[in-house]
Amino acid sequence: MISPKIEIRGLRQLENNLLALGAEIGSKVLTSALREAAKPMLQEIQLKAAVGSYGQRIVKKKGGGDVVITPGFMRSRAKIRASRNKKGAASKKFSKNTSAIVRVGVFRVPYARYVEFGTSDTKAQPFIRPAADKADESVRIFKRRLERKIYLAARKLGRKKSRLR
Repeated sequence: MISPKIEIRGLRQLENNLLALGAEIGSKVLTSALREAAKPMLQEIQLKAAVGSYGQRIVKKKGGGDVVITPGFMRSRAKIRASRNKKGAASKKFSKNTSAIVRVGVFRVPYARYVEFGTSDTKAQPFIRPAADKADESVRIFKRRLERKIYLAARKLGRKKSRLR
């Protein structure tokens, strides 16, 4: 999988508001906002991903079984994947201060790097690097969605607490 890494720092007030919601709810809100912000990048990958002109072919998997590869297979494997750090501790996947990771890319397509960067026989057909140009738009979407989701979660939490009294 090839994917650019975009790390957002700052947004101190939003971070404080997330912490006020609590670890579990704040983590869900953050992950949801990140997934929505990644959509423009996903759409760009799907738009620019090369589609072969060959017919369908069958490829053997390592663990046994077959996979049918058809034109547009790489485009169909473009996805957004999200993970939350539920334990809040450092692990193989998360660093100490990481709450959520959202990845956008083409997953489980071993030849994607050859399409992106080219080989000695074929020219590069970049589709992930142009998606990284959508990072500014994604950051704007992230900020708006996160503010809105924090507001809604805090309102919901306030209603829940008032019912418990």
